[in-house]
Amino acid sequence: MAVGFILGRSGTGKTSFCIEAISTGLLDRGEKRPLVFLVPEQATYQAEKAILTSGKIEAFTNLSVLSFSRLQFLLLGRNSAKTELSNLGRELVLSRILRASAKELKVFGSCAAYPGMASRIAQTIIELHQCGHTPEDMEKLYGEVDGAAPGSLTACKFHDVSYIYRRYTEAIAGKFINPDIQLTLACEAVKGSHLLCGAAVWVDGFSGFTPQELALLGEIFKAADTCRVALCLDPSTTDLGVTDAAQLDETDLFSPTQRTYAALNKIVKSNGIGLLEPVILNKQRRFARAAELGHVEKNIFAAQPDRIENKGAITIAAAANMRSEAIWAAKQIRSLVRQNGWRWRDVAIVASDLNSYRHYIGPALDDCLIPHFIDISRPLGRHPVAELLISALGVIAGGYKSCDVLAFLKTDLTPCGRGEIDFFENYVLALGIEGADYKSAKWNGAEIGKTKVDVEKIERVRNAALGPVISLEEKLAAATNLSAAAFGTILFEFLGELKADARVSEWIAQAQHSGDHARADEHAQFIGQFKNIFTEMIEVFEEDTFTAAQLSALLGRAFEQLSLRLIPPSLDQVLVGSIERSRHPDLKAVFLLGATQKAFPAGLSHDTILTDSDRQAAFDAGHQLGDSITAQLCQRQYLAYIAFTRPRARLFISYPLNDEKGSSITHSPFISDLQELFTNLKPYLCGAGDEGLEPAGVSQLKDTLCMQLGRDCDNYPAAADRGVLAAAKNAMHGEAALAGAAQMVSKVLAYENEARLDEGCAAELYRDMRRISHTRTSTFASCPYKHFAKYGLSLRSREVSRFEAMDLGDFYHQVLDRLFKQTRADFSTLDRDCLKGQLNAAVEYVMSSQARFSNFAARNVLNQAIFRYGIDLLEDLLGELQKLSLAGKFRQAGSEVSFGIGKNPELPAIGIKLDSGEVVYFTGKIDRLDISDDEPCAAIVYDFKSRGQSPDWCNMYYGIDLQLVSYVLAVNGRCFGGKGPIKAVGTFYIPIDPATQSSDYDSFDEVSRFRRKAKGVFDGDFATALDKNVSGFSQFFNFSYSKDGSPYSNFEISGAVEPARFEGVIDFAVKKIKAITSSILRGSIDISPYRLRDVSPCSRCDYKSLCRFDWHINDYNHLAPVSKSGFLEKIGSEAV
Repeated sequence: MAVGFILGRSGTGKTSFCIEAISTGLLDRGEKRPLVFLVPEQATYQAEKAILTSGKIEAFTNLSVLSFSRLQFLLLGRNSAKTELSNLGRELVLSRILRASAKELKVFGSCAAYPGMASRIAQTIIELHQCGHTPEDMEKLYGEVDGAAPGSLTACKFHDVSYIYRRYTEAIAGKFINPDIQLTLACEAVKGSHLLCGAAVWVDGFSGFTPQELALLGEIFKAADTCRVALCLDPSTTDLGVTDAAQLDETDLFSPTQRTYAALNKIVKSNGIGLLEPVILNKQRRFARAAELGHVEKNIFAAQPDRIENKGAITIAAAANMRSEAIWAAKQIRSLVRQNGWRWRDVAIVASDLNSYRHYIGPALDDCLIPHFIDISRPLGRHPVAELLISALGVIAGGYKSCDVLAFLKTDLTPCGRGEIDFFENYVLALGIEGADYKSAKWNGAEIGKTKVDVEKIERVRNAALGPVISLEEKLAAATNLSAAAFGTILFEFLGELKADARVSEWIAQAQHSGDHARADEHAQFIGQFKNIFTEMIEVFEEDTFTAAQLSALLGRAFEQLSLRLIPPSLDQVLVGSIERSRHPDLKAVFLLGATQKAFPAGLSHDTILTDSDRQAAFDAGHQLGDSITAQLCQRQYLAYIAFTRPRARLFISYPLNDEKGSSITHSPFISDLQELFTNLKPYLCGAGDEGLEPAGVSQLKDTLCMQLGRDCDNYPAAADRGVLAAAKNAMHGEAALAGAAQMVSKVLAYENEARLDEGCAAELYRDMRRISHTRTSTFASCPYKHFAKYGLSLRSREVSRFEAMDLGDFYHQVLDRLFKQTRADFSTLDRDCLKGQLNAAVEYVMSSQARFSNFAARNVLNQAIFRYGIDLLEDLLGELQKLSLAGKFRQAGSEVSFGIGKNPELPAIGIKLDSGEVVYFTGKIDRLDISDDEPCAAIVYDFKSRGQSPDWCNMYYGIDLQLVSYVLAVNGRCFGGKGPIKAVGTFYIPIDPATQSSDYDSFDEVSRFRRKAKGVFDGDFATALDKNVSGFSQFFNFSYSKDGSPYSNFEISGAVEPARFEGVIDFAVKKIKAITSSILRGSIDISPYRLRDVSPCSRCDYKSLCRFDWHINDYNHLAPVSKSGFLEKIGSEAV
């Protein structure tokens, strides 16, 4: 019975010493003692491998390489029929206690039902077990703290913790195996263990132990023949006789291991165990070929270190973000392995925050074709079976909301195929089906747009998919007080009805057949854990009764706890892990990612139950709890030291400059400490152009070639002369994946995304095209291909039943049309009360005749408020329209005047003869038509807009917006209302809601009280007919008089033009419509959207996925800005 210590700094060969001694013992035929090698759980495989690859032995039988959990299992065995309580079971027990004991708790009672509260309390319970405290200890602690500070917050916390702890131990006693006390029970089994009694034991790889582990080690010390413990510390600065950790300097670099040494030394001396001469290892072995790393190990955190030159063993890099950082690391790893002839297993990536980095590291390594394993648990809460149950219960709880129904259908576990589900989804969204609609007797099969729906198919999908959910709802509703067992039975019957188990079995078989063993293992582990959830719920809650909503919430939290840990599938791969879990005995290069001030070397764990002051109060009362934040801060230096000294050849440290939100990040102060050791160690910026053009992965090759050869290259096309094409050719003769990528890019660069349609095909496609509208001409002028997709192929985006701004605009137009048709010429003379009554009558008529408006308003108070606001706007608008009419000589003659639309249009369509001799008819609808009382048949037209809008001369010139001038064409020379022929002398926009109306013209009109100024284009000779009392600026229209009395002041922003020029604008519109129509019929479908300054129609186009416009390949139709005077000058010269 003797204990010895193996002491030395990092890299001095402590692990090698243990392996050498163990190998010697295995070779010694006279060695009859059992041999035990105790290491951290994640290091057992590496330890076994190191022993077998040492070159001395090929196999062993007398050696046990164990972790504490495996040792505990061997000591206690599975000799109990009771179930071991899982982490989930622990939280279920605690949630039950919190729910039942909320009134007895002084601090945590008010938040007992909060999500995550049971999880936080569970961590405290685990900590108490690890520290060896019993409920009696905590009750004693509460009494002492309350006696010293009666009623204090700390005392109340310890009251609640001791109360919950007592109820927890009572709840699981006799029902479950408590995993948190197994190490304590294992202590009693050491004495009778054939594995440990008289054994030779080596302990390596630990920087510290929990009180439970220390107690077990104490029993092992007493039972074993010899025991050697390896610790990483500096023997020259450590008092080897120390037994009291309080005497140690907490700021010392090796403070964590010194405290461990003191605790072990105290156990040895207090039990009278013999102390062997310590093995002191001072010679550096790991860094024999990397002097810089040896210098780091020796001098990091020293007060005044010597500075040497870094010859390339250490690299510090700054990246723009985490993604760039991961890509840089992957490229460096690939280069290192290729250039040095290393194996992938010689390199490791250590991330300070692995949860954040995993999403970037995995794709980056995959792209560089680097085999790797990310050592992190994978959440199983998003497994299709879990999503199926949660969404099904959500459907029931939420009253059959469409989002829940569709989430349920898309789990791939319903009887319907993906095609049927997509068809069903389109129908549901188009008709706005919600709530009780899903359970109605039969759907009527309403049309979607102009497409008839297969009613039988819809009904078949609905019954097959939602029938089991409706059945589940009926079963849950029938059981008012549900037990966990009854709840589980109902859910398993539901899964059985959907044949979910058979589907998961199919997935497992498919994954195994395709070689995706990780996926197969994920499905298998989920099924096992899924069944355990209900087993533990039944055992924990026994005869307790709940509502279905309560059990559904418990099940949801249970699914969140499910996780999967996989075994590395390959021996030769890059291991990606955290600092604490990455236990490599021999690494040549290490990449430390995420070396930021907040996260490196490890983030601090903040206990939300017990604060540092609570822990200090416990310590003062003689009860040691877990480490405080202060203690964790002291350990960060040691963890950084371990991270810096892990590799034997190369150390790479990187950090992002910005987080995912774009906020700046400060690097870890330990990087500054590292820089102080060298004269030339400075960070460089990843991707700053110093990494060459050599491709490191498939995506990088594609990016390199496209960026250097594409149109976005700064000096395109001269980039081809810089050897990029040579790099591509070299890649083509290399790995198959890279060759394929290079060939793909070559095809892409040669590809021209052009669309063509010959005239014969166009004639066939548009043979029925005899009518054209402003919307069609505008669409074609914006992008010919968009016109082809919308009108030629008749493609449309998926219809979704929702109330949008366009629908509210339609409501305004219908109400105004109804009111104008009722009042007609009397509109401008009606008093305010009469006008309001007419408005209310019009609103009531529209709401009663249009179900979409009434249904939307009936849904909630907010929707009703939207309509009330709209009605208030209309009331205000009508008052201002009366002022507008009375200001001049024009009076209302018609509203919603259609030309060429419907069976009996009020005006005929505009006939336009093309150069080919064909005649097309331009159609549309005028919101309001006013005719002058005095001027002979002069008329003006108005177009109502939800928001303020001014005529855009530039868009008019390029045919993008011909709406206003097309109205003039529709009216000119026609008869209307018994008058005619009419001559339109002006056309204007009027905003319904002036709140957001703004324009340059308004800046000149500071005294105007009229908020809905009509803005458009008109014949200047009719200025006084529009506003007869104007002097200077018109309050009602966009024009003003100059000093000489002409209405053309501020010409660029005025709507007034000379009569001849006004006629020229109308003639130009006819020519532009002819040109656009002719281009359509010739088959023009070019993918050439316009670009005017920074404006393009692509941002709001529904057909982007179809045309695949790429400015690297295609050209925009660049348009030069055109002002009003420029427009008039251009059309004048064109006319000549």
